[in-house]
Amino acid sequence: MMWNTVQFVNYILGCSVMEAIATNADPVHFYKEVKFPWDVKEEPRCSNSTLCPKLNYTWHFYFDQLLAMGVKNYVFGGYEVTRNSTIELYWPPVARPWNKKHFESVRRRVKKRGGKILADLGYVLPGTFNRKAFLHSAIDFTRRFAIDGFRLDVPYFGPHSSLPATREILSITKKLGLETALK
Repeated sequence: MMWNTVQFVNYILGCSVMEAIATNADPVHFYKEVKFPWDVKEEPRCSNSTLCPKLNYTWHFYFDQLLAMGVKNYVFGGYEVTRNSTIELYWPPVARPWNKKHFESVRRRVKKRGGKILADLGYVLPGTFNRKAFLHSAIDFTRRFAIDGFRLDVPYFGPHSSLPATREILSITKKLGLETALK
């Protein structure tokens, strides 16, 4: 019985703290993740493959539909931070780079609706992180693709933690005036 009381009190305190934090914070923004834009189309998961529809849509149609449904924030995948601290194509010979012309088209429509596009960089590998190399790579990447920021996977902890590198990337991203999100 005592344990239930403690849990209840902690729940009430937790809710009141969250309410205080939420009133002073920016609203939560939801993002639609597109793992490999202009490369791998999304498809429904079906237990019977004969029931799945054929993927015959264009990327232009795909983004038109999402924007029409009110989706205005996106996370695009396909790139990563490599061991040499540069942003490069994830899984090269299989994955293809973003289509610059199509990216600009989507970006214009997203901006018009007040939305944002983040580039998902995944996990930052532990080890030697070169701040200068990442800074130059991030500047080059944002010149090619005018994104609003980066999303990183939450670093894992332990003897080979990637937390120091993640902190460096967050610092650089802030310096560049970009947003960051953690997954």
